[in-house]
Amino acid sequence: MPITSDHAQGVDVNRHTWLLVLLLVGHVILISVQVSTRSGIPVLDTVTFGTFAELQRGAARLYGGVSRVWERYVGLRGAEKEATRLRRQVEVLQLQVHQERARVRRAAHLESLLGLRRRVVQRTLAAQVIAGDPIQWPQTVIIDRGREDGLQTDMAVIAPQGVVGRIIEPLSLHAAKVQLIAERNAGVGAILARTGAGG
Repeated sequence: MPITSDHAQGVDVNRHTWLLVLLLVGHVILISVQVSTRSGIPVLDTVTFGTFAELQRGAARLYGGVSRVWERYVGLRGAEKEATRLRRQVEVLQLQVHQERARVRRAAHLESLLGLRRRVVQRTLAAQVIAGDPIQWPQTVIIDRGREDGLQTDMAVIAPQGVVGRIIEPLSLHAAKVQLIAERNAGVGAILARTGAGG
């Protein structure tokens, strides 16, 4: 592309302008080196110190901000780990509380059975309900004692709260079916404490 004279003159003007600016800046720097402030410090030193001080202050602020963000991030990570650890600890403690409550209920049940055994004159045998009869539920339940434990049909089944029912057929070696008194066809013999009348 051919260069026109107008274009060449524009390039020369730009060069001259930049050269003039550089000369003026150089001249100002030389004067600043020679001229001192009232305290005797060269103006160039004062300007240089002020400029670098501002740069250092900005860098310090940036570093401080980054440091605070990093510390918060590290703190949050630590808090998250601590929260996870505490959640697991709470879960373990809740499980222990449930186990202790189950033990307390079991102990209270055994204590009530022991109290029942002391109150009843006849020989008793402790048993536990292991199932409900799927066909006749809720009229019958199955307990974990049987013929080998000395059970027979028509024996009474009692609890600390009162009569539960009676042993009915079938009766196996280690299990027995209990007809509950809530069953429609069940009957229980009783004597009225006030009058002594049977029924």
